[in-house]
Amino acid sequence: MGIIKKFVSFCMVGGLAALVELGIFNLIYLFGNIFILSKIIGILVALCFNFVINRKFTFFATNGLLKKQIPQFLTVYGVAFVVNVSVSYIVNVVLPSGSLYANISAASGILAQIPVSFFGSLKWTFNEK
Repeated sequence: MGIIKKFVSFCMVGGLAALVELGIFNLIYLFGNIFILSKIIGILVALCFNFVINRKFTFFATNGLLKKQIPQFLTVYGVAFVVNVSVSYIVNVVLPSGSLYANISAASGILAQIPVSFFGSLKWTFNEK
């Protein structure tokens, strides 16, 4: 599969993971109104989803050793996590208060982390060469 097709697949999986992340974020934010905690828990749930689906369907890397892929995935997504939360937090501080703006902030973090997570997954985590 070419890099463009992988990127499209990655973005589709990422779109589903974003829905998972935002769904969890909104459930927690609705009951506690704690932005950062809601964001972190949403990311962690989406992270598990993302690993399983991208490993199997985007990068076809099921022959790779999990004990190698999981630490690499966590490293790549650790960096992506910092980008995601940092951008979300900055946008959240700049925008007015409210659920709509909190969701815009959360989504902006997701978008900002795409290049980090895609190229890290492609070139390192799921690279079976």
